[in-house]
Amino acid sequence: MKKQYKLPKEFTKKWLEALRGEDYEQGTGTLCKDNKYCCLGVAVDIAYPEWKTDKSLTNDTFYNYELLEIEYPTQVDDDFRNILLDKGFPVELFNDEDLTATLGTLNDGGLNQVRNDIHQHIFSQIADWIEKHVELY
Repeated sequence: MKKQYKLPKEFTKKWLEALRGEDYEQGTGTLCKDNKYCCLGVAVDIAYPEWKTDKSLTNDTFYNYELLEIEYPTQVDDDFRNILLDKGFPVELFNDEDLTATLGTLNDGGLNQVRNDIHQHIFSQIADWIEKHVELY
């Protein structure tokens, strides 16, 4: 079966390990709020662990991510996007809106045209989905 999406192997292996580990508590609706992460927030944290506390980021550059409740990496400004890319965050998680929307739906629950279901998936199930649908390069 040909996989629909592509992500870099080194980053994705770290992300899958984090999703299957016990270091992140799952949350919904935002990358991170009250120290609870969506699966995409875990991806951001893997690439840039200091993202929530980096004082060099101004309010205009989303210094306070929790208050802004950013749901997807595609919603960050160009400065933060460039920082993430420099830190090894996969460009595909910015450019492939279908992939990020599907991952967000798996994390938060909701009707998804690809999966046709409405329940929330736990991190380990999302990791399984990534392995099944994402080709590593």
